[in-house]
Amino acid sequence: MIQVARSLSRVAHARSRVAWMTMSRILIVDDDKKIRTLLTKGLERAGFHVDTAATGKEGIEKVAVENYAVVLMDLRMPNLDGRTAIKAIEAGRPGVRIFVLSGLDDPALRESIQSSHPSVAGWIPKPFQIQEVVDRVRAALGGR
Repeated sequence: MIQVARSLSRVAHARSRVAWMTMSRILIVDDDKKIRTLLTKGLERAGFHVDTAATGKEGIEKVAVENYAVVLMDLRMPNLDGRTAIKAIEAGRPGVRIFVLSGLDDPALRESIQSSHPSVAGWIPKPFQIQEVVDRVRAALGGR
């Protein structure tokens, strides 16, 4: 009887975790379609609901109408760069957690962005391992 109760409790916990993750919307903003596809597949496999944007402007527009828990933002994009997009997103949705995706290995730039933008939860260097991204997103959402 006790073993059955424990099994049911584990199942209920697993279901609530999956339900919570699917409610956690993630937005990927990157001009590289391969990066968007890779991240989308990995995060969806981990149970998250994922949307994508190919430009900073499109990312800002999507954040204005959807409640994203996390935004993965490329830094270097044509027309509107990631830093400008981060500024606009923070103005409209100050609680969103943003991870910067960048192939730039510039500690001064990283420090500048993280210190001047309170919504930036971290820096994910390109190339990355998809599991690292999933783990960082989970941690940002309270480890669920």
